[in-house]
Amino acid sequence: MASVPRPTRMSPPPSGARRTIATYASYQEAEQAVDLLSDERFPVNRVAIVGTGLRSVEQVVGRLTTGRAALTGAGQGALDRYELQVDEEVADEARRLLDRTPAGDPDAA
Repeated sequence: MASVPRPTRMSPPPSGARRTIATYASYQEAEQAVDLLSDERFPVNRVAIVGTGLRSVEQVVGRLTTGRAALTGAGQGALDRYELQVDEEVADEARRLLDRTPAGDPDAA
């Protein structure tokens, strides 16, 4: 029986248009927003955290463990802000879920 390859942090993003639905001052805040979406059973594999300043794109493939989150977050300090981008087809649903919380920049969408 052949094994199915697991997505990795370096997996290519899904094809198609993306929309920025929120901006955050820190990687941790963006990660918390992804956790909120995950808690609501939103398909987080359709979410990307895009760091700006020194541009960085991280395709989300699932919830991070605490250890992986710490290692990933350690290298993110040089970026100015973090955008949460989602596939266009699910952007309205993601934005609606995030609007339930005070996190995120309402002017981003």
